[in-house]
Amino acid sequence: MIYDILVERNLNNNLILKEYSLTYDEEYLQQKRDLMKMFDNISFETKAEDDFVNIVLASSLNDLLEQVVEVEDSKGNIESIVPGKILIDKIEEKI
Repeated sequence: MIYDILVERNLNNNLILKEYSLTYDEEYLQQKRDLMKMFDNISFETKAEDDFVNIVLASSLNDLLEQVVEVEDSKGNIESIVPGKILIDKIEEKI
């Protein structure tokens, strides 16, 4: 309908119509369903930004808490550092 008006008024120069499909909507809903299975804080009502934050917090926090980093000092001694333990100790200091 709108395209016909543009043609009538000779305003359709360089205008390309592309067929639209609802596959984007279905793909979005399927992604939401998949994320809802993996993360408790994600639902159909949550925004994408909130979903992203929840995913990062859940994934990154687990990685941080489980990570062990070995650091070599100037004398060649290797010390194991556990960032998660440091975080927990700092939190306990504040309590």
